[in-house]
Amino acid sequence: MRITGRWADETGKTGLMPGKFGTATEAEGAAREFMATHPTVTRVSIHHETGGWITDVSRDGASSRGWRAHP
Repeated sequence: MRITGRWADETGKTGLMPGKFGTATEAEGAAREFMATHPTVTRVSIHHETGGWITDVSRDGASSRGWRAHP
């Protein structure tokens, strides 16, 4: 439960995505859902509280680490 998401929108505004997650995969799914309900958000960066950056999830659902949402 130490993984969080930080979002950025098309204007450069940033913030923390609600919730903490147990796995990067869980956080990626939540990021995709968050972007579906927040149409101006273009990217969510997934971070471990002590380990740092894990991956970025873009609006098209792609992860910078190569993981993708299941159809």
